[in-house]
Amino acid sequence: MRLICLDIEATDNGEMLELSIFQFDNNQEIYHSYFKPENTNSWTNKVHHITPDMVKNAPSCKSERIKIQKIIDDADVIIGFALANDIKYLNRHKISIPLNIYQLDVQDWFWYYIGKENGIEFGSVPKLSKCAEILKLNFSEETEAHSATNDTKITLTIFKKILDKYNIDKITPKLIDEFKDSYIKEKRWNAEKRAKGILSLLKCSTGYILKNNLYNEEKINELSIVVNSRYIGEHEIREKFKKREFVLNSGIYILKSADIEFFLNYSNTYDAFKEDFYRKFYNAKRSRKGRLDFNIR
Repeated sequence: MRLICLDIEATDNGEMLELSIFQFDNNQEIYHSYFKPENTNSWTNKVHHITPDMVKNAPSCKSERIKIQKIIDDADVIIGFALANDIKYLNRHKISIPLNIYQLDVQDWFWYYIGKENGIEFGSVPKLSKCAEILKLNFSEETEAHSATNDTKITLTIFKKILDKYNIDKITPKLIDEFKDSYIKEKRWNAEKRAKGILSLLKCSTGYILKNNLYNEEKINELSIVVNSRYIGEHEIREKFKKREFVLNSGIYILKSADIEFFLNYSNTYDAFKEDFYRKFYNAKRSRKGRLDFNIR
């Protein structure tokens, strides 16, 4: 199998500024170029240290498209760190990833093999330089990170460290598929774990506030319930209490004893789609309106 590893630096609006592609087997850079953006003259993203002056004489990505596409088409596996971002940039520039090419995200592999044992929660894998630090690799955020060449090189180094630790000597389609299945199962388990939570009613001067928290036995009191899907629960309870909302302050409910009885007897089941939908919905409302409740994670 032919494996390549790549990294892209881009403007704020996603125009590519730099691309590096390494060959997996020999750690050799087989492609590198800066690009002059076609639709952007300046950018506020300074983390990659690429200035408009540095790329004013660089080729356009469009002029390099055929060459880049050929390298990708010849590969069996594409490796990257947070690879979806790089693929998004490639697609924006009409460089496609054929369906028969495997995509291998080192960010996922790092969490599965290294992050869990270091207490890193699912979905919160640190940036590339922190992953390198955890593995005791010499890679400075200030002087080395956010160069496409350096980032590609350290991504390969991290990935090979993982392979060495677990005595994996060959990347095969079977290995990639088995990892994908294991990772998806882990992702589902973590999503269900984070969905379980505690909904509580807190008495205030004008009524009750509904709180939504991750499951924690210490937060359970006489006006708390444990639910399998806390955002579904938040939505269904808020809908039930909508007519009880204090007109001068949204999020505060004037409840009767029957409402509290309904709340204390409420239960639900986990639904991945609905839980994710209502989590995004209520977090967006909180960011727009300040808060509907507090102490939420």
